[in-house]
Parts: sequence; C-alpha cells; structure tokens
Amino acid sequence: TKWLPVKVTVKDGVLSVKKGAIPPSGRGKKIEYAPSVVEDIILQLDHTVTGPVPRSYDRQTKLHQIKLQKTVARERRTFKRFLLREHITSSSTLLKLGSHDLGLIQNISEAINEAVRQLPVIRMKGVAYRSNEVFVDVKEYSDILMNCDGAVLDRKSLNRVYIQAFLTAA
Repeated sequence: TKWLPVKVTVKDGVLSVKKGAIPPSGRGKKIEYAPSVVEDIILQLDHTVTGPVPRSYDRQTKLHQIKLQKTVARERRTFKRFLLREHITSSSTLLKLGSHDLGLIQNISEAINEAVRQLPVIRMKGVAYRSNEVFVDVKEYSDILMNCDGAVLDRKSLNRVYIQAFLTAA
C-alpha cells in the first residue's frame, strides 16, 4: 500500500480527502502545500469507522490505521428442522487512513462518527422483516491513573450505546 500525505476534513456530512503536504526535496527547505481533492465521500448511515490498529510502516515505526467501511446487514434464512433467521453484516472498505500520531487518528475517527450520528434517519417504505429484532451493543472505555500505592488519581469513562433495529413498519 502506498501512503500519501493528505489533509482530511469533515464538514456537512462530507469527508474530504485532499493531497496535503508535499515532502521537501532537500534539507532546510519548507514543506510545500498543494491541496487538490483526491476524494469526497458523502457520509451515510451505514458507514462505520474501525478502531485504530497499529501496522508496520517500516522497520522502526508503526502506523495507526483506521478504515471507513460501508456496512450492510442481510437476513439469512436456513432450513434445518425449522426456519432459522439471522442477520449477517458484511462490510467493504471505502478508505484507509493512517498516521504515526494515535491522538490524531482518534480525533479523525471521532469526527467521522459524530458526522454520521448527525445524519437524519431515513426509512424506506415497504420494508418488511420476518421477525422484529433489536440489537443493542454497549461499549465502555475507561482510563484510570493510579499511583504506585494503588490509589486512584484520575479516572475517565466513555460509554456508548449502539442500536441496530430490524423492525417492520406498521
């Protein structure tokens, strides 16, 4: 995979990826900026961002990578003794972003997720499921700072609730 330096902006539900800084050709030269649009992605409700994953960039350094994915849930039916139904999600990667700075990648990921959460929910007419199902995922992130004696100096917690509903409209 060839990595290019880019500038990423999220505004009004659009993720813009632009060619950003061009590395200098020699020592002591300034970084040149030549912004040109590489890709504009209109964010949709079925877009998700993976968590940061460390990848090898070269022998000495790691690169933190996230992926913007389009996730589709399909109902699969199987017949054994009786009819079994399950919802299977499949995803395709739209974009990969990486940085040596984990904090920067987390900020980009949060900005994309916030933009997706701000989108209006649209339901197509005529959607019907064999069974009404609601899936609830709760993710909890905790940071605790302790001293050598075991006393808690600082704690932070972030709780998120993700709901995916397959409901037939009445």
